[in-house]
Amino acid sequence: MRIKLWIYFALFTAFIFIILWLLQTVFLQSIYNDMLISDTKKAAEEIMEHSLKPDIEKRIDSIARKNSILVFVADEDGSVIYSSDEFKGMDEKKRPPSEDEDEKKKPSSADTAQGTAPPQKPVTESESNPARNDYRRLPGDFDDMLELLKDSADGQAESISEDYYVFGAYIDYFRYESPVILYISTSVDATGASVTVLNKILAIVTLISLAAGFVLSWFIARRFSRP
Repeated sequence: MRIKLWIYFALFTAFIFIILWLLQTVFLQSIYNDMLISDTKKAAEEIMEHSLKPDIEKRIDSIARKNSILVFVADEDGSVIYSSDEFKGMDEKKRPPSEDEDEKKKPSSADTAQGTAPPQKPVTESESNPARNDYRRLPGDFDDMLELLKDSADGQAESISEDYYVFGAYIDYFRYESPVILYISTSVDATGASVTVLNKILAIVTLISLAAGFVLSWFIARRFSRP
């Protein structure tokens, strides 16, 4: 009786840790990919909702940093209108505006004196700083996404490979009369290194827990088998 109880508790302990092992090593990547794709689509929806507002490019920077994604806004000819990723803007926040930038924003003294200074129109980040347009070049699979979009019925498309998930859509964009292309890419292999570390930690924890479980099940079996 004591041996049977000990075997049952030991098998139950082993079963629990096998389930944990499978969740960590087999299903983790799949669960991660599903969550990543969902978050990327939500980021795309947020960009599309605000794409006609003057502050859209600042919002794109914020969304890219928050979700660790690569974002491009481009036309069908492959000309980049704006691009951003999780690192963009980090150094620019610390950099004070240059004298040339300040002078460009000020109306001329003659216009001010005559009261003919033109009203200040909202400008995008790419217009106030043209170098920001060329922050990154279009990835090599942009043409593939463009073909998927042309064949799409709703103006949206997505693709996934072993390394990347890509979402694309036609959107209306601030100060552009024709629709432009929103291209978002993110890595789906980010858990690779983490899984390796988790495997090592989980192996150690499993061995320790199994040993503790066997000892505990032995004492519990003795207690229940006493007359």
